[in-house]
Amino acid sequence: MKQLDNLTLNERHFRDLVESSMDMIFRLNEVGDFIYLNPATCKITGYLQEELVGMNFYNLIRADKRNQTIKFYASQHQEKTASSYLELPVVKKDGTLAWIGLNMLLEEVDDNGYKLSGIARDITEKVNADKQKENWISRLLVLIENLQEGVLMEDENGKIVLVNRAFCDLFSVRLIPEDLIGKNYVNAHNHIKRVFEDPVGFAKQEEELKKNRHILIGQLLNLPNDRFYERDFVPIYVETGYSGNLWKYRDSTEKVRTRKELMMSRKKYQSVIETMRLGLMEVDGNDNIITANEAFCEMLGYASVNDLIGKPSLETLLDNDQQILMQQQMATRSKGDSNTYEIKAKKADGGYAWLLISGTTLLDANENVIGSMGIHLDISYQKRIAIELEEKKALQQLMEWQERSMLDLETKVLERTSEVVQQKEVIENKNKEITRSIDYALLIQKALLPKKSNLDQVFSENFILYKPKDIVSGDFYFFQEGEEQTYYLAAVDSTGHGVPGGFMSMLGMEKLSLALSKGGSPGQILSAMNASIKTTIRNSVDEIGLLDGYDMALCKIDLKNSSVDFSGALRPLWIVKNNSSEILEIKGTRRSIGGRTKEMDVFDSHRIQLSKGDSFYLFTDGYADQFSSAGKRMTSLKFKQLLLTIQSKSMSEQEKILNDFLENWKGDSRQTDDLLVIGVKI
Repeated sequence: MKQLDNLTLNERHFRDLVESSMDMIFRLNEVGDFIYLNPATCKITGYLQEELVGMNFYNLIRADKRNQTIKFYASQHQEKTASSYLELPVVKKDGTLAWIGLNMLLEEVDDNGYKLSGIARDITEKVNADKQKENWISRLLVLIENLQEGVLMEDENGKIVLVNRAFCDLFSVRLIPEDLIGKNYVNAHNHIKRVFEDPVGFAKQEEELKKNRHILIGQLLNLPNDRFYERDFVPIYVETGYSGNLWKYRDSTEKVRTRKELMMSRKKYQSVIETMRLGLMEVDGNDNIITANEAFCEMLGYASVNDLIGKPSLETLLDNDQQILMQQQMATRSKGDSNTYEIKAKKADGGYAWLLISGTTLLDANENVIGSMGIHLDISYQKRIAIELEEKKALQQLMEWQERSMLDLETKVLERTSEVVQQKEVIENKNKEITRSIDYALLIQKALLPKKSNLDQVFSENFILYKPKDIVSGDFYFFQEGEEQTYYLAAVDSTGHGVPGGFMSMLGMEKLSLALSKGGSPGQILSAMNASIKTTIRNSVDEIGLLDGYDMALCKIDLKNSSVDFSGALRPLWIVKNNSSEILEIKGTRRSIGGRTKEMDVFDSHRIQLSKGDSFYLFTDGYADQFSSAGKRMTSLKFKQLLLTIQSKSMSEQEKILNDFLENWKGDSRQTDDLLVIGVKI
């Protein structure tokens, strides 16, 4: 306990030191957004803390240096470079310019992702640069000396340049740290390796680390008597290149022992859950599923947990009404309370199961919520029995009322009741048939729509705001890979909505795929699709006057040449160049696909060059045509203005803002039409 108290005290000292530092100290996530920053970051940039949290760091850098900086850290990640130093110009909140000297440490998250931790200094006043550097180094040395972890740094020639007392104590080195400075690390290495259970293996691992120069964090090393050390290895790079290595060791015996005890306890309770055939599922702080047991998968008809991991739990498992209920329960959990409730969950085959859930929050060491866990019991059978009992109870009450009625009316009441029951059954059966048909049409439509994950694999920054007016939609989106890094993306508005619009959308998907298979420019593809649609529905036009068709926007995106070819049928393409305050509108040809067009009608094609950071949008008319509760139409102008105000946001944030704005605008009024907006950032 004393050791843990010391660790807590040192953590508090470290936090106080960081918070009181005159240097910017911050941490960035995978896309460069601030996830931690100290007060000095606010002071130097002129922004408030609440303004910086969630802001992208690269947006602070002067525009002419921004892309260069992004590419530099991307190359650091690819080359597995641990640390780097850059001097960068940043634009403060008041518009003035400041120069910072930035030390950035790269932390690998997985094979494709990384995070950055930065320490930066205001070097605008070059006269004070040397003094500021000395003060920073002095504080760092004090910090290292007071760490409970053993720290040693060697230069590129293997000479010790920094070592603290904790390092000497961990490895029983009799010399004081000052006496080790300037000595060859090989000598210290030969001494400390004797501490470990496998000295030969330890020596070999150190040689490999120094040879490969790959950052290593938290490697567990065995010592005799069931003791453990953790090791960190960080190769150091400066502007001139490789400059040496940083070694860090800490006694993790108690942490390992505690972890083992927690794992044993977890296995014990998990065994109880498995024995009782209870479903177990955990989600992270972003509602993404991180684990689920076999019983949970069986409850919802999933073949493997791999079919669930990484997916958003609300969207994957719940309908909209049940999502609202779950969000209410999650709000209760976020306060640290456990709760039990019933939920109607979607199964893999499209059916439903009633689950009784006992949920609780997951907290980190600092009592911060990092996710939640739920234990699930399938109560579908009990629900069905309860419904049947309610129906029987209602029938019994009806019979009792009938018995109390006047005897001379009994026969007529019974006869009429019989008729009503029969009519009710007929109507209910018809409604069930219709509902099943519509639900089946919805399943077919969803199956035909491209998976959002396919778009995410190509464009990391994108969104699809898709809101049918009824169960099935006349609007649909289309995404397909072409040749040599080309991709086709379309937003299509079929005539009508609901079931008729849904059938038109399915026909449109088929005809668009057929037209794409023939190749050509987007204009040629639309012309081919128009001819095919005209041939298919000619009889309907002749016999019943059907003039249904499609308004659409089609893009052929060439990532190799950084260009997009566009053709539209009454629908435009909107492009926002990086850092631009205007929307470039490429209008579509003024005719629909099908309808009153001729089979040989031509649709214009346009080619636009794209640059890194450019955004473009495809959409149907549903967003701009939505009426407010006061009876006012949104209009394309207001839609444009809204898009321009949110260009600094990520695509996922843009989607939320667009959706929230629409819901506030709509108020109590009904949705006017099917709605589709697609956004992509290059």
